[in-house]
Amino acid sequence: MRRIESARPPTGRRTSPMIATSLALAVLAGPQSLVAIEIVSYNILNYDGSGSCDTDREPSLRTVMSALDADIVCVQEIVGAAAGANAFLTRVLNHAAGPGGYTRAPFINGPDTDNALYFRPGIVVETSLNISTQPTGVRDWSYHRIRLEEYDVGTEDAKLHIFIAHLKAGSDDPNPAKREFEADKYRDWAEANLPDGANVLCLGDFNLRSSNEGAWTVFTETRATNKGQLQDPINQVGTWHNSPGFAGVHTQAPQLPQNLPCSSCGYSGGGMDDRFDFILTSATIHDGLNFEYAPNSYSAFGNDGNHYNTSISALPVIPEGQVMADALTCASDHLPVVIELTAPALLSATSSLNFGSVYVGFVAEQTLEVENAAPAPAHFMIYDFTIPADFSGPAGPFLAFADNGPNQHTITMSTAASGTKFGTLVIDSTAVGPSSANVFLAGSVLDHAVPSTQSGNQVLTAGLDFGTHAVGGFSDQNAEVHNVDHAINSPFQAALEVYDHNVTGDPRFSVVGFAPADATDTPAVFTVHFDDTGAAPGAYNAVLEFLTRDDTAFPGSVNLDNVSYDLSATIPGAFPKGDLNRNGAVDLPDIPLFVDLLLDPAAATPEDQDLADMNGDTMNDGLDLQPFVDAF
Repeated sequence: MRRIESARPPTGRRTSPMIATSLALAVLAGPQSLVAIEIVSYNILNYDGSGSCDTDREPSLRTVMSALDADIVCVQEIVGAAAGANAFLTRVLNHAAGPGGYTRAPFINGPDTDNALYFRPGIVVETSLNISTQPTGVRDWSYHRIRLEEYDVGTEDAKLHIFIAHLKAGSDDPNPAKREFEADKYRDWAEANLPDGANVLCLGDFNLRSSNEGAWTVFTETRATNKGQLQDPINQVGTWHNSPGFAGVHTQAPQLPQNLPCSSCGYSGGGMDDRFDFILTSATIHDGLNFEYAPNSYSAFGNDGNHYNTSISALPVIPEGQVMADALTCASDHLPVVIELTAPALLSATSSLNFGSVYVGFVAEQTLEVENAAPAPAHFMIYDFTIPADFSGPAGPFLAFADNGPNQHTITMSTAASGTKFGTLVIDSTAVGPSSANVFLAGSVLDHAVPSTQSGNQVLTAGLDFGTHAVGGFSDQNAEVHNVDHAINSPFQAALEVYDHNVTGDPRFSVVGFAPADATDTPAVFTVHFDDTGAAPGAYNAVLEFLTRDDTAFPGSVNLDNVSYDLSATIPGAFPKGDLNRNGAVDLPDIPLFVDLLLDPAAATPEDQDLADMNGDTMNDGLDLQPFVDAF
């Protein structure tokens, strides 16, 4: 793998407003570091791993392959069938001095020399097919379908279709016609069998000397479906053979006999003067999405453009150094061709957000994490939200780069009204396998409690009269705190907490064993006591307040109104005759009380009967009227 810099993402084939806007967003984000899957095509010159020539050049092959350290290696000119393919795996790629970590794809032995594909598990999963049923008369095409390991097996955008070929050599007739026939075999099969939107690499030793050849025309021409249509990712078309204008893309031959730093192994020689080796791409590799060509990543490895018609090992020294130049000269009579592709994005997101139960008016928020979870390398991901009713969140589109951790988005639940809130937030993205995700949102909103002295309406103040009694005659009274309409609104109205109290006024009044209590469908009930021990006759008064709040178990609880009771108690004996309201004077408020008592003495308490007995005859009758008037 190699890290490359991309100034901006290319334009995409999707045209939705989200994608168009997001591509602009990616451009504005500036240069981003992307990591690319490296793919190599290399003609390794009749390699079977058994002869002294192969033994002599294996150190050079290891040096080259270690420097490339590619994720997928495609080779041509394997001889000795599967034994040769296995030898390259064990003696070069996975040798202690090699890059290591490769697996060989399934191999089918065809006519003449063969192709082989090697890959690194953990990055890709290989499902291989071989076009052995499409003979070309020279060498068969090899076809391999690659899928990235972390992606949905059913997702076409995460697959790469690799065709490997070694076309007929030679410039004289009928060899160009044979190459055209071989190219046509590929196009016929690709148009008939590839899925729509397939990501295609067609690579190998094509032995083409010019883009005017019929094979090139077949590769690049328009057909009914264009599933197999190819293009040159570096657009270097023309006559490559013996042309100094294409010196930078020549791949054959990196040696001259007089410049060999090793024993000759049957190299073609002749110096760098042909572009025989190619990696051609489908249009989907350049559409800005999924598998994508990493800009400026295509190269003939080791070719600095300064060795036209001479050996790579000759002066000037290539940027990779003289050791690498000598290794390329001795490894094969071709240079490896390299291309890098950024992989598709991989969507990962929180599966659900639980807002719990909160109160009306509370700001209920949860964090949604969305990540481009593709293992490096990977393409950037563009995504947007569709948010259900009763919830809100930021407006996209958004951009996520691989290996950058999750993006965090605040999702808010509406608390304007009580009730159950739920829905599904949909994430739509440019990722593959899959491209969308559902996030289940749920919560409930509670009404605040309503404190009251009554059950049906909110009444915050009430009286609690212990009556008029002689010392020792008073009983405890109950004070109730209700949660209005809780029985109707439940479960969307929380309990009312009575969490404290205070008594102001006469200290003879108190709440017995106060402990915080909840009012739900039933009230919180508290016992109130009047202590008449040693009390003198007279009227006693106090105010009892209960402090209330919402159930604090849920976010957004607030302190509510206090509920108060006016407390009163009377000890008779200290009031003048006729002072029925016991205010210490006979005055106008006593008149209706006196009249009521004369009309129905039996309904009055003994204490009131005594106060109304103005003439002292132990009777309550008309004879008491004049003394009552005289008392004013």
